[in-house]
This record gives sequence, structure tokens and C-alpha cells, in this order.
Amino acid sequence: MYVVDEIGNVSTSSVTSRQRLNGDAFKVMQLKPRYPLAGQWNYTWWHGYSVPLSNYLRVNRNHHALRVPFIGSIVGSASQNEEIPLTAINTYNTAVSKYELRITLPEGATNVDVRVPFDVDSIRQMPQSYYFDSSGRTVVVVEHANVAPSAVDAHVLVTYDYSMLSLWQKPLVIAFVVFALFALTSLGSRMQLGLAAKPALTAKKTQ
Repeated sequence: MYVVDEIGNVSTSSVTSRQRLNGDAFKVMQLKPRYPLAGQWNYTWWHGYSVPLSNYLRVNRNHHALRVPFIGSIVGSASQNEEIPLTAINTYNTAVSKYELRITLPEGATNVDVRVPFDVDSIRQMPQSYYFDSSGRTVVVVEHANVAPSAVDAHVLVTYDYSMLSLWQKPLVIAFVVFALFALTSLGSRMQLGLAAKPALTAKKTQ
């Protein structure tokens, strides 16, 4: 998990493991801004986290279906305790004035379709390249303003096709680059780019 704002990493944030009354375990990321917030003040940040893909992705041959939460539960609390009480976590009381969700699909994904259970301001797809990408990846961007706390139960469904050939696309590109560098290095070591000295001519005496 990470939390960053316009300055950089927010070191005042913390992550704790909690447990509900029914025994379900979960994690809480508690964010404390760099400065106290007064009335009508705003604070902008970006946070992210990694989860097991098997919990959200279903695969049927080349067809993939990804179902992710539209927004995580955000709870505002004026408590100065190190941990937010469990009763406060279960009350989703925070709205978001401007929200953007980005989903980066693997390189080679085609026939991308995005479904949201309610109307949003915009859904767009844009290309983005990472290291050793040859054709780039598709990034799904969902934007919506004035997100109510009730949206925490909504999910975004992204379906796309991803073939086995696309799975090997990046390893093949890396192998080709390594082979090309090796070939160029081998060729360069055999070439003589400097000016060679002309051998001196020796005359033989004849009797």
C-alpha cells in the first residue's frame, strides 16, 4: 500500500490489520494529512494497493473478466487515536468531489468492454507504455464527480480478450533485445575502426 500527495510520500499514514465481529480479517489504511484540516479545506492524495489477482479475475480460455470495486470505503473521523474504532469503520460517511479510477490491462488485450452499474461522467481508454512494451497497454479511466458513500458497494466489470501469444509477447521482445545487443557487441569487437600503421618496406641487397 502507498499514499502520496502533491509533495510526495505521506509518511504519517499507517496500515493495520483488523478483524470484524464475524471473524473476517481486513486491513485498514489510516491517512493523516500533513497539516490539520479546518472547515471547507480540501486535501488531495492518491493511494494504491496490491491484491491477489485470482480474487477478481475470471478466465475462460482467451476471454477474461475483471471485477473490481468502484471505490474503497473511505471513513472520515475526528478521532486522534492511533486506530479508528471499528464502529466508525463500518459507517461510510465520506463523499468524494472528484474521483478517478484507472485500470491497467496487460499488453495485447483486445475487445475491451467496461460496465459500471450507474452513470458516470466519462469512461475512456488510453494507451500507455511500460518497460519493454512493444505495442503498449490499454488503460481504462473512469471519472466521476460527487461520489456518494453508497458507491462503496458498486463494482466495475472489465471484459477483454487475451491470447496465449500475447502472454509470450514481452518475453520474446526481451529475448530479441538481448540477442541483438549480444550480436552487436560481438560484431563491434571484430571491427577495427582505428587507422592501422602501414608496414615499412625493407630492401634486400643483392650481390
